[in-house]
Amino acid sequence: NSFNGSSSNSNNNRRLTNRELYQNKLAGDHTKGLQPMADLYQSHILKLGMDIVESRKARLMQPQQQQPPGETNNGKAPPSKKEKNEDSDFCKDLIALHDKFSNVNRETFCNHAYFCRALGESFGKIINMTNVGKFHNAELLSSFCDRVLRGMEKLNQVEVEQISTKIIQLFSYLTDKDIFAETYRVQLAKRLLTINNTTSSSLSSSGNDFEAEKSLISKLKAQCGTQFTSKMEGMLSDLELGAEQRGKFKSALAKEGKPKLDFGVQLLTVGHWPSYKSPENFAVTHEMQAGMEAYKSWYNQYHQNRKIAWVYTQGSANVTAIFANKTYDLTVSTLQAVVLNSFSGGRTLNFDDLKQQLNLEDEQMLRGLLHSLCCGKHRVIAKRSADGKASSSKKISSNDLFMANRKFTSKFRKIRIAMPTLASMEATSAASMAKVEEERKVVIEAAIVRIMKARKTSGHQDLVSEVLKQLTFFGAPNPRVIKRRIEDLIDREYLERSKDEANTYNYLA
Repeated sequence: NSFNGSSSNSNNNRRLTNRELYQNKLAGDHTKGLQPMADLYQSHILKLGMDIVESRKARLMQPQQQQPPGETNNGKAPPSKKEKNEDSDFCKDLIALHDKFSNVNRETFCNHAYFCRALGESFGKIINMTNVGKFHNAELLSSFCDRVLRGMEKLNQVEVEQISTKIIQLFSYLTDKDIFAETYRVQLAKRLLTINNTTSSSLSSSGNDFEAEKSLISKLKAQCGTQFTSKMEGMLSDLELGAEQRGKFKSALAKEGKPKLDFGVQLLTVGHWPSYKSPENFAVTHEMQAGMEAYKSWYNQYHQNRKIAWVYTQGSANVTAIFANKTYDLTVSTLQAVVLNSFSGGRTLNFDDLKQQLNLEDEQMLRGLLHSLCCGKHRVIAKRSADGKASSSKKISSNDLFMANRKFTSKFRKIRIAMPTLASMEATSAASMAKVEEERKVVIEAAIVRIMKARKTSGHQDLVSEVLKQLTFFGAPNPRVIKRRIEDLIDREYLERSKDEANTYNYLA
């Protein structure tokens, strides 16, 4: 039997009659026959969900390009697509499947508990099953959120709100909620800093983007509690306070009679935001250094015991450049701006000279910066080989010479040059997962100590059950992991085994 309703009047009437009979059956308390039906219903949903998983697997196995007729790949397997931590089709299919059977539950089964439980259990198995590919389903779901909130799905404000609600419904079935939270937090930071870098002194010009962020975080908070979203809310708070602080800083400069600096700082509270790697002792321009010193002096008047650490990898700058008597406005990262300034005045530098001038020890980072400026879409820097000949290679060699590209032209006056994504600047998925594992240990241990401090004595099974109960918002930790945390706490003398019963623990004050 199909679960889809028919559009004909006769079928609609038949469905209404079946609904009435179903309601009468419930009213008559003849519910013993419903559980087998709910089991079949659950199996049907699970089968359709497995089809979606198999479709994702098939997409991952597709070759990157079709082999021309008559040609082989020397007996090797065809090259596969580089896997990314996003699959919008997979998420959309899951949302559509959940929508379909949510409507069936509501319209046909009157949201009866058996069928609602069948829907929940089937989706719990689908979304938490062994992941296809190297990324968790929690990461895929977070990345789909990222696409929606960045406007890549081309939805209006109402549609964004609707799809956000549906994403949270799928999120509620996840056991790896902490993986979702860490991935979402990193992606949220990128979106918020992008909003901050592209708007003026206030967030009002960011339109509905900021409100959409707040709305989705509020949904996560309603689902998992304040502790789950505290860092995300802290990030939003930092951005809202940042505009006010920038205004006060400019006013203070004006009162002191100092020349107006077109220099803005966004303070990021350590602990709320992801950890960003940034070069230490990086030699910024004189103008940037003046702005940094002025801000630090102003900030220390109000917060003497706080330390400011500059994160150059997340900043942006507007650079005015002149090529062939034509002026361009370049929007680049802070690091790119400093590199561009090194070639001001027609200077020519080799790789080692530039590295020494910038005081940048990370050669991989410097190569990425140079590649974005001389091998990308907008080649504002020219690259030559050591003998002075033009080089068409896209590889950055330590023997290459670099200078401003006098022949650069563009039909656009305002140009944005993308910042390269480098392993030395970005947290990898493996590093994020390692961080999640460490945070899991801390959260589980905190729950164990909290419970034992209140109870003083507890049996093993009772303690594990209570930890699982308290960490529902966090996901479902593996009981084996909880056992290892208990053993570690015993070794560190927070707990001890009872002398009378091996499976009983005592709290040590």
